[in-house]
Amino acid sequence: MQNVKSYIDKMFIELPKSKKTRELKQEILLNVDARFQELSGQNIDRAEIESILISEIGSAEELMENINLTNNTKRFVIIGLELVLLILAISYIAYTKANEQIYISTFEVYPLLLSSAVAFPLAYFLTVNLFLNILNHFLILPRILTRRFVKISSFTVSMFLFLLYLLYLMHAFSIYNIMPSMLAHFMSSNLNLIAGITGLFFCFGTINNSNQYKFRKT
Repeated sequence: MQNVKSYIDKMFIELPKSKKTRELKQEILLNVDARFQELSGQNIDRAEIESILISEIGSAEELMENINLTNNTKRFVIIGLELVLLILAISYIAYTKANEQIYISTFEVYPLLLSSAVAFPLAYFLTVNLFLNILNHFLILPRILTRRFVKISSFTVSMFLFLLYLLYLMHAFSIYNIMPSMLAHFMSSNLNLIAGITGLFFCFGTINNSNQYKFRKT
């Protein structure tokens, strides 16, 4: 049993430190003891029993996949930062909108370009992500997408969005027309939509199942 308990200790080192994690560890230890007694009554070798128990417990990653062990403090910090950034983005958009005629009359178009090319998409991204994160806090939503798919999708969409930003800004802030007008039109029409979809993909990375952890019987 000592090998099994050592395995559990090492596994929980990888998990978030919280009251729920401690309670879960105690629950697993109790279940392990009961399962050990059950297997011992079947005249199974001690080493084989330990191997069976470890396989039933699974890994820390599998545990995270099956239950919600989100660190609430970390979640609140993330939501708070998203809210602050959203307020700043909206404030900048409102400020540039209020002074739009001044910028146009003085040919200072950079604030307007930053507002449309950066602040607006950022506001869309943060709005979608913030809404779903808050919703997930009150209603633990089922994790629709696998973690690997979320990582790949988030990285791919983010890189695509970043490259489009880069091309768009190079076009907007340069005296040379280095980007085809078709792409410029696409960015003007769909930049906010892409940002919103990116926020949706990123949010799925924080959504987990709330099912109670159970041993996987072999």
